[in-house]
Amino acid sequence: MRTRSNMKKDKLDQPVWYPEWGTLLQHEAFSPAQREQYRQAVVCYLRYCKQMGQRATVASARQFVEQWNREENPSASELATTKSALNWFFQTARRHKPLLRGVPPLAQKDSGKTDWERRLNRRVRTLHYQWRTEQTYRGWSWRFAKFLKDKPVESATGDDVRAFLSGLATEYRLSVLSQNRALNALVFLLREVFAKELGDFSNFTRAHKRLHIPVVLTREECQRLFAALDGTMRLMAELMHSSGLRLTELLGLRVKDVDLASTASS
Repeated sequence: MRTRSNMKKDKLDQPVWYPEWGTLLQHEAFSPAQREQYRQAVVCYLRYCKQMGQRATVASARQFVEQWNREENPSASELATTKSALNWFFQTARRHKPLLRGVPPLAQKDSGKTDWERRLNRRVRTLHYQWRTEQTYRGWSWRFAKFLKDKPVESATGDDVRAFLSGLATEYRLSVLSQNRALNALVFLLREVFAKELGDFSNFTRAHKRLHIPVVLTREECQRLFAALDGTMRLMAELMHSSGLRLTELLGLRVKDVDLASTASS
């Protein structure tokens, strides 16, 4: 039986995911000075979480305040403002339903058709995996479920995984990349979602590695391509060429992701 103290501890340790706090803070009925004080306090706390490898919880916020008070010896007013800012952060985080970055609006409402898919979906989104990863994991999990036929997904074994992966190589002749994606998806499903110990199933039939000579543009061809573009499209093409970003990574790039100081000095 859970005691009241255990329930209280669970609440203190429950993490929040609240990436939109800065935007919402700008719409609060605070004075500009108070908004800036709150922003600085929350930023310092989140930086502390990152440095300490902790998640944003009430417990870690209390640890942050204690350490900051001990090391910086702030005034009573500064201490009160910091506590008030963190209280605002967690109160609004509990009320706010976070947006799933990169996930289309209709897909956010798709929690899955079966119990196992809903559990998989919750786990993927709890860990903040990319939308493409969620699509891949769900797709391969459904192919595996169809392979199992009437056998429940949660009762699958390492032997089932081995047989499925071998079939991808021998019957469907899929590439090494596709087989590896299927492997990652099934390991995540069974180990992360259902906490199953699969044992050693590494002796499945491996897909045949095909020889592929990559086709690349010469330096002159790249220069001609960039010359034919202008504005945003040219900037995107040059970023992809110089940094090796994938298209989805490029589309998700934000100004804060670019070290402008180093770029300017290079």
